[in-house]
Amino acid sequence: MSTTDFDDDYPDEDADFEWHDPDDDPPVKAKQRPSSRGRRGRGGGRGRGGGRGRGSGGFTLPEMNPRLIGLLVGAIVLVVVIALVVRDCQRDQLVDSYKSYVADSTVIINDSATQGEQLLSTLNNNQRRGPQQLQTQVRQLSNQSKALTDSARELSPPGNMKAAHGSLITVLEFRTNGLSTLAENLPELIRSDRASFTASGIAEQMQRFLASDVIYDDSFVAPAKVALDEDNIVDVEIPESDDIHFLPGNTTRLASPSGALTLVPRLKRSGGSGDGDGQSGGDDTSDGNLRGLGLVSVEALPAGSALTTGQETSVQATDLVWKITVENGGDFEESSIPVTATLSYPGNPNDSITGERQIDVIQPKEQQVIEIPLTGNPRLGESGVLRVNIQPVDGETSTQNNSAEYPVKITF
Repeated sequence: MSTTDFDDDYPDEDADFEWHDPDDDPPVKAKQRPSSRGRRGRGGGRGRGGGRGRGSGGFTLPEMNPRLIGLLVGAIVLVVVIALVVRDCQRDQLVDSYKSYVADSTVIINDSATQGEQLLSTLNNNQRRGPQQLQTQVRQLSNQSKALTDSARELSPPGNMKAAHGSLITVLEFRTNGLSTLAENLPELIRSDRASFTASGIAEQMQRFLASDVIYDDSFVAPAKVALDEDNIVDVEIPESDDIHFLPGNTTRLASPSGALTLVPRLKRSGGSGDGDGQSGGDDTSDGNLRGLGLVSVEALPAGSALTTGQETSVQATDLVWKITVENGGDFEESSIPVTATLSYPGNPNDSITGERQIDVIQPKEQQVIEIPLTGNPRLGESGVLRVNIQPVDGETSTQNNSAEYPVKITF
């Protein structure tokens, strides 16, 4: 290293050297932290000064085209309208499906009740048929009942009706099984020498029919009403009268051996239209047995005025009911006997008013009361004739006491 290089690293001795005293420096101000207002003024200036929007995130919504806004609003309205229309359509479909189901099931249950009436008529054996003919008739009812059951299975229960629909199927199955079993065993039951055996065999199947009526009331009608209420279905009624039962009224007694015992004498007689199976008996009256019903009396309720055949009776129109007393003067139980009451006017034959009721079952020597209300509009203050008639039963040879005419005048 040369001397020159060394000297360059140090200042010249002749150079002016000024000593700096730190105490002579002016005081340094502490750096102030900008206030929140200052920060908003500068940092936040992006929103106010920079014109980029007022959002806290610094995002500015673009200006919407009015036409685009209109299209958007229209689309929303359209979606809402479509949703409402779809909902209304679904509601209408539910109501229609309920009405259709109840109408179809009502037809089925009414037809089944008619089969019950036909069975009782068959077992009463008014035509005096033999065991094989009776078996054929009951078997036909069994086949018809099975057809009704199949029709019920094809129904589509709506809404909350599915549980009740299952019970309807059970009702029809009970009746079909009872009819088929009765048809199979009927000849043996009829030919048996033991009346108690015959009665027990019949009562056993009658118990199935009675059970079907209980199931219908408790497990179909009641749940069906709940379903209608839950789905808010109005103006739809479930049939529940005693008329639609397989064993209506006092025929329920046939479900007991003692009640079924009354059918045994009727089942064992034949001959009027026998089937050649060795059973014979001829006409009932030829054996000294009588058959037939007779008219005992007629009253006008609520006043209780007794009507007579030879004298006109004035009765009030308000809540007018014809009270008719009928007696079985024969030696056999009779069933399904129509009783009619017809009010007519000789001068106006087209203004007649007819009412009808049916005697379900009446025992020998028993009296029953039938009440037939007056329907329609009678000719007030005009003399008329009330004709009461009891339909003759098969084998009834004397019908003089089956009907009578009573002169009446209806007033306020």
